[in-house]
Amino acid sequence: MYTPEDLLMLGRLLDEAVVALPDCMRTPANRTALATLILERTSAADDLRSFVRLMQLVAPST
Repeated sequence: MYTPEDLLMLGRLLDEAVVALPDCMRTPANRTALATLILERTSAADDLRSFVRLMQLVAPST
């Protein structure tokens, strides 16, 4: 189970990942695929922290 803080962080990650996509790839299907990938990779708190750091490096907020 995820804490409310984890869910907030996951939502932010998803939003950042979607924004990083080219406009033509921002489809509901791709958003769902990204959400699935994020959830699959965040099964433990340590994994979540590592994934957040990776996403911040790959898609830094502007």
